[in-house]
Amino acid sequence: QPFTYTVSRTISDNMVIQRNQYVNIYGFSDKVGGIVYADFMGQTRYAAVDENGEWLIQFDAQEASTEPTTLKVYNKSEGPDGGKTFSNILIGDVWIVAGQSNVQVSLAGTLDNNPDFEATISDKDNIRLFTQYYWDYIYYFGDSESGIEGDGIPLKDIPDYASNTWAQATVETAKAFSAVGYYFAKQVADNTDVPIGMIMMTAGGAAICDFMPPEYFDETKHNHGLSLFKACDIWNTLMLPFQNMRVAGFLWYQGEANEGYYDLYTDDLVDFVGMMRNIWGENMPFYSVQITSHNDSSGTWPNIAKLRFAQTAALDRIDNYYVICSMDYGSNALDTDWAHPKNKKHIGDRLAYVALSKIYQPEKYTLENYGSPTVGKVDVKDGYAYVYYKYVGDGLKTCDDSKEVMGFYSKDALSDLKAEIVSKNCVKVILEDRLGNSITDKDFTLVYGNSAMADQTSCNLQNSNGIGALAFSYKYKVDNK
Repeated sequence: QPFTYTVSRTISDNMVIQRNQYVNIYGFSDKVGGIVYADFMGQTRYAAVDENGEWLIQFDAQEASTEPTTLKVYNKSEGPDGGKTFSNILIGDVWIVAGQSNVQVSLAGTLDNNPDFEATISDKDNIRLFTQYYWDYIYYFGDSESGIEGDGIPLKDIPDYASNTWAQATVETAKAFSAVGYYFAKQVADNTDVPIGMIMMTAGGAAICDFMPPEYFDETKHNHGLSLFKACDIWNTLMLPFQNMRVAGFLWYQGEANEGYYDLYTDDLVDFVGMMRNIWGENMPFYSVQITSHNDSSGTWPNIAKLRFAQTAALDRIDNYYVICSMDYGSNALDTDWAHPKNKKHIGDRLAYVALSKIYQPEKYTLENYGSPTVGKVDVKDGYAYVYYKYVGDGLKTCDDSKEVMGFYSKDALSDLKAEIVSKNCVKVILEDRLGNSITDKDFTLVYGNSAMADQTSCNLQNSNGIGALAFSYKYKVDNK
């Protein structure tokens, strides 16, 4: 018998379908047991509507292709020519870009910093974008101006009242998308033939727990942060509708809302990455942006440096997780406020360099040359700390070509620490307080990037390709020396 059904609105014309993974096509119907068919890439498959009113059809994995293809979905009474047809679909890599306001900033809001970039945007780049903002979903969150009270019911699909859909990247659609997300996609697309799809899952003022699925969220363990939302709100709206879609990887720029709970953030991040991989793929690439430098003269985020340290600490606990430095290009004179630096291109580019090195162009872009310099080990001896870095390219340098490396600090010395580059990958730090007394006879903490505004004027260490070193914290124990 004829019956009605819908295809998830996460599936549309102009989308990118993930390569080299099973292809999931899915939707909804009130007809339990009804059969939905689909034709894709020369295959015909079908599935029955389950007791939850959902159906999912799975196709064989496909290789990347820039040749547009078509998907047809139908029931038996309609036949292939009477159902729903989705066209201009590419096979490539789908990336999620998620986080709070600094990744929500649109490309249009950053072009003053990169005035020549707009001319490079082309619909020939094989970039496709799914743009969405949390305020699009007014019946979940509510809207006081319209007198709408939010119902807080998780969204299984993109609601009919929202216009969000896949689009080719043109000047218009790119400018409305996440700046970090588009800069990433553009840099990757310029260096590979693999089509790139980007899904935006961003929300200014959101804590990490707001992105967690309810089935994994632990009220006691995860519910902290200074957030504009309730726990799981962003998952329930911007993320849940995409849970059946296959993706290539996850870009993450979040942390300001959790700076007051910096000591819990590494654990939160480890748990969160595990949650995302349970849904979108074991060992899925997860690339994170270390919180940038902010001209926070009022001390709004007093622990932002410690939050950066927590992001770096997760490197020892999460596989296929990389962190890129952004603090060397933070707040500047073109910014309209202190909290949202508009120089985002270096962030997107550096995320892309990691993807290029690990996935697309490993011969041309290596982590050793294009990763953010990251501490491999610290040796303390004879009153010095020898800090050894990886990802240094042809060698460490200072951004101003000065001999002195700025940015090392110890609260136990009550002072910044003098340091210099002594080899291709090593910085020697003098472990003395301001009176010239050694601090190595007791436990101490050595950090790099100790302030909110830890930009090039105060943290000048970088690799040979001009990529800044990550902020980090190292604790020295006398008993373990």
